[in-house]
Amino acid sequence: FKDPEAITCNCGVIKGGTVSNSVAEYCEFTVDFRYSTDKEREMAEKFVYEVANNNTIKGCSCEVEVVSSRPAMEKSERNYKLAEFINEVYAKEGLPILKPNKRLGGSDAAYTSKYVPTVDNLGTEGGDIHSEREYMEKASLVRSAKRIASVLFHI
Repeated sequence: FKDPEAITCNCGVIKGGTVSNSVAEYCEFTVDFRYSTDKEREMAEKFVYEVANNNTIKGCSCEVEVVSSRPAMEKSERNYKLAEFINEVYAKEGLPILKPNKRLGGSDAAYTSKYVPTVDNLGTEGGDIHSEREYMEKASLVRSAKRIASVLFHI
């Protein structure tokens, strides 16, 4: 399921069975949840364990293994203040202004945003993310370097 304002869920890998006309002895699937707040992360985890523990078919069992988890990158005043500072620098340097947006993806920036002001999405440009067609525009390397260098120069 995908809710543009809340938790998203994707079963990207499913394994099990041997033929289509029989009941599989074994099935395994990997689920990826995305969320905007720690509360949503807790809700998703609770949901998974409730489903796993609510087995009504005799002889079947379900096991949950958390392979990885990342914190939510929650909205915070310190992150907005950093974005404002960056936009002041960008305005002085004639660079495009950052616009706040809500994404339900997982960002490595979430690991630092709990502890220090953090802004995501200052890197290169491209498209078709996480697909076989994913690409990065080479020219955006220069634009990204200019943006990052201009901010560092003004600190």
